[in-house]
Amino acid sequence: MGSRAAIFIKSRDGSLNAYFDRTAAQHMAINPVVAGHQGMRAKYAEYEPLDLALVDGAHAFQWLDGGGLLIDEVNRVVMWCAEPDTNPLPRISNYLYEVTWSGWTAVWSPVGPEGIAAYLGVPVELMGACHTMGPSSIPGYVETLARTSGHHGPVVVRLSSHQSVCVFVDSIFADFPEIPVENILSVAQEASDDPVEMTVGCDRGEGWGALVDPSTRTVQWWSIDAYDRMQPYFSRHWPGWSAEAMGDDFEWLTPWLPPHVTLKADWQDLIDNVRRTVTSPWLYDADENLRARTLEALSSLEEQPMLPPCRYVDYHGVIHSPGE
Repeated sequence: MGSRAAIFIKSRDGSLNAYFDRTAAQHMAINPVVAGHQGMRAKYAEYEPLDLALVDGAHAFQWLDGGGLLIDEVNRVVMWCAEPDTNPLPRISNYLYEVTWSGWTAVWSPVGPEGIAAYLGVPVELMGACHTMGPSSIPGYVETLARTSGHHGPVVVRLSSHQSVCVFVDSIFADFPEIPVENILSVAQEASDDPVEMTVGCDRGEGWGALVDPSTRTVQWWSIDAYDRMQPYFSRHWPGWSAEAMGDDFEWLTPWLPPHVTLKADWQDLIDNVRRTVTSPWLYDADENLRARTLEALSSLEEQPMLPPCRYVDYHGVIHSPGE
C-alpha cells in the first residue's frame, strides 16, 4: 500500500480540502497525537490542496489507500487510520487523541481511508478499485489453517447454535478472504472432534480475529490494523457472504469462544508498545509539551483497567461506540 496518507480538513465554514502526504501513512496512530490540532493544521497549510474532482485523470477518491486523517472542525471529530505496521491497540490511540486534542472526538477507521471517505458522503464506487486477484492458486491452501494458536487469528467458526470451534490462519488478515470458506469449515469440523486447550488474545502478533457463521453467511472481524477494501474482497471470494468490521473489540468474540479457549490481553505490554512509539526519534511532528502530556496519560492508564473498545467508523460512514 505504500506510505501515502490521504489528509482531509473540513474547515469551520464547511469547506473541504484534501492533501496527499507521501510519508505519513504508517504514523497516523500517534504522530497527530503529539503534534496536536494546531500542529497538523500548520503542517498542511504548507501543502497544495488537491482538486477533489480530478487527480491525474481520475477522481481523487480512487487514489485512496494506506493511511488517512480527517480533521473535521465543524463537528470537532478527528478520524484516522494507519497503514498496517506495529500499530497500537486503537482504543489507546483514540484515548490519547482526546487528551491532546482537548474537546475533540476521536474515531478510528478499521476499513482504512474508505471509512473516512464514506463519513464525508463519498459514494462507494468512487473509492479505490476493488482487489482484482482471483481465487488462490496456491496448492493446498487448506494447509495454512491450523488448530493451534501458533498461527494468526483466532477464527471462530459457528458449526451450530451450540457449538463453536477455533482455527488459526497462517496469513495476514488482508489475505484471509483468499482461503476458500469450504476449507475453513472443513478444518473446523475436524477440530471439533479433538478440541485443544489454548489461550488467545489481542497481543501484538495476534492482531486480528474473526467470527465465521455459515448459518447467516456472515464474517465479522476485529483488528488492530486497518484493512481497506475488505468488503468487496470478501464479496469476490466468498459469494453470497457479507462482511463487517467490529473495530478493535476483541472482547466481542467472548460469547462465541469454545469453553476450552481462554481470552487474554497483556494491558501493560500494549501500553509499553505505545510508549516506545511516543519516545521514538522518527516522530518528526512532535510538540514536546504534547509528547510529555501523552506520556503522562500513558502512565495514568497503567493504573486503570483496560479501556473499553474504541469508537470506530464502518464502510458506510456510520460511527459506532461499542464502549459507551
